Amino acid sequence: MAQRNHFRTTQGSMTQFDKTLMRIAAAWRDLRRTRPRRWSVPLPLGQIDTLDIIANRGPCSMLAVSEALRIDASTATRAVEPLVKAGLVQRRRSERDARTVLVELTADGKSVERTLTRERLDNVEQLLAGFDPEERELLADLLERLVSAVYADQGEAHDGTSDEQAPRTVAAGD
Repeated sequence: MAQRNHFRTTQGSMTQFDKTLMRIAAAWRDLRRTRPRRWSVPLPLGQIDTLDIIANRGPCSMLAVSEALRIDASTATRAVEPLVKAGLVQRRRSERDARTVLVELTADGKSVERTLTRERLDNVEQLLAGFDPEERELLADLLERLVSAVYADQGEAHDGTSDEQAPRTVAAGD
């Protein structure tokens, strides 16, 4: 890939970065530096991510979990273990291949995942309260393109969607 010059020369030898790129880089940095939000269910972010993957994929192999989280299999096993101990996830052997271990949410895991999903959607809705529907749609499109570009930069394919987009229903009484 060809390197681009993101500098502009102004008045002699003075250079400055492209202001738009600097604004984007600063916003990205600021987002990374924010403290994780405290949810009603006290789980670390990595465990919430793992719970989401399992919820969205249904019973799935540890390989599928590791690929979705972009971590190695042993790290995925360590990520799932506290969820198993907490009674949120259960392991079972695949009926098709007894060598394969599948993980799936327990009833408690489904309840916790629904609660966390509802809280996160409420939080995003609050954060985007000042955006009109067209701006929200544009932001979603741009963020999906950015995620795809990050994957492409790392030599990986990405279809522009995420596990969060899997059609799910959060029932009001759950």
